[in-house]
Amino acid sequence: MQSCIVTDFTDWRAKARHFLAASVSPSSIHWQDKTHSGLSLFDEEKTIASSAPVSVPKDFPPFARVIAYHADPIKWSLLYECLWRITHGEKKLLYIKTDSLIRKLDLLSKAVKRDAHKAKAFVRFREYKDDDNTTSHYVAWHDPDHNVLPLVADFFQRRFAVMQWTIMTPHCTAHWDGHDLRYLPGVPSYQHPQEDNMEDVWQAYYRSTFNPARIKLKMMRQEMPVRYWKTMPETKMISSMLLEAEGRVEDMMKHMADLSK
Repeated sequence: MQSCIVTDFTDWRAKARHFLAASVSPSSIHWQDKTHSGLSLFDEEKTIASSAPVSVPKDFPPFARVIAYHADPIKWSLLYECLWRITHGEKKLLYIKTDSLIRKLDLLSKAVKRDAHKAKAFVRFREYKDDDNTTSHYVAWHDPDHNVLPLVADFFQRRFAVMQWTIMTPHCTAHWDGHDLRYLPGVPSYQHPQEDNMEDVWQAYYRSTFNPARIKLKMMRQEMPVRYWKTMPETKMISSMLLEAEGRVEDMMKHMADLSK
């Protein structure tokens, strides 16, 4: 069995092409993620050379690219098995949702997309001034389940194009200087920033949009897991706002009754 260490999707794609060209079956490869293997690239049994492109359905590359951001290293072997079957007589495999392999891959894809959605919703920036107190830089810390920052960085680039910002995760860091988007190594949780000059802004926004009549605690915790609360300033107000909720609902009902008279 050949051992193959993978760093990212581009690396996996090149090595998968090589193995396909050499007719190496899925059962003959031990795929490992460099993050989890504890090995270096020099520990592989052989150097992988680039190979010619492989003909696959147009939906496969974007599907595989999303799955490549999942934290489970089994993704590489599942993707290669899928690629092998597609190129060995099962051209429509990707669209057979009842196939056990496709179900597994779909679950990985959905988990990544769900995590990416949470990143867009839960990232909160902290404002830092330079030494002369004239230029602001905005820094955020987020702890996703998967390495989804490369999937969502362009969203923040578009939304906060005029800001200089940095988003840190344990997996990687994205830095936008107003012109270029760069990726840097990840940052451990104990190194994430603490001071928060933007806290009042987020709290004011959250209070203005909070509707006590529609609060559902169980659903809120499902959509906004408690482990994210430590980096979200507005969550500090949840307890007090819930205590006020009953009175606010009564005031709302009274106001509606007055309007209907």
